[in-house]
Amino acid sequence: TGEDAVQRAKRCIALIHGAKTDNEKMAALLLVTKLIRTGGDLDGAWRRKVFDAVGFSFINRLLATKTTPEGCPSSAFQKIALAILACFCTDAELVLHPQITSRI
Repeated sequence: TGEDAVQRAKRCIALIHGAKTDNEKMAALLLVTKLIRTGGDLDGAWRRKVFDAVGFSFINRLLATKTTPEGCPSSAFQKIALAILACFCTDAELVLHPQITSRI
């Protein structure tokens, strides 16, 4: 329901803001992709709140990273960053946001 989606959005935003390490932020961002993909009940205002919480400095770092942990594909971080961007591109307003248009 819409209320459930909003509660999940609030939890994701709290996780993003509370992340102290890149690993914690990465885990929160993976939850964001799931939330946005399945969050058909989220209105545009809530999608924008999640978008603003994610920010783009971390996504830009993921896109620029050349090294990955042993055993991870070399493009793992770029794939995660692109998945996050793709999730936000499903929103008619966010797809036109300058931070997204500069990346696609």
